[in-house]
Amino acid sequence: MLRALGLAWWYGAIGVAFVIGDISPLPGVLLWIGIWVGLPITAVLLGNPWPSLSPFRSTFAGLEWVARRLGAGRLDFGLRYPAAFARWPAVALLAVGIWVELILPASATAVTVGLLMVGYTGITLAGMPHRCRACRLVGRCLHRPGPGRCEL
Repeated sequence: MLRALGLAWWYGAIGVAFVIGDISPLPGVLLWIGIWVGLPITAVLLGNPWPSLSPFRSTFAGLEWVARRLGAGRLDFGLRYPAAFARWPAVALLAVGIWVELILPASATAVTVGLLMVGYTGITLAGMPHRCRACRLVGRCLHRPGPGRCEL
């Protein structure tokens, strides 16, 4: 149930952004308020819903299923995550996300939010085959409010 809700929420916001355009502020509301306000409050009150709600895990699981059906053994193409990167990609993505929300002039327009969501989806799905710690770290830290809740 939460997987379907997460997929509908994320991809629905992207669809609204491109179909309706700037007529509606819905994509911005679903993204900025949903992620930065709604999920932390839910995590504090009810527990962390993100592992079940994550549209990226559900999408990647679907891609893995399709790849297995097509005979592909792995989606990582034999590439390994460079150990020298460590957690720096997570730091960079968090900094970019904060900059986009607070400084980018068009951060509230629907098409911009839709493009950002598509870009973030691509980056996240590209990192998931490697099961890289940095890719998971961003979500884990963002949705665990309070000091000491993010194990770096």
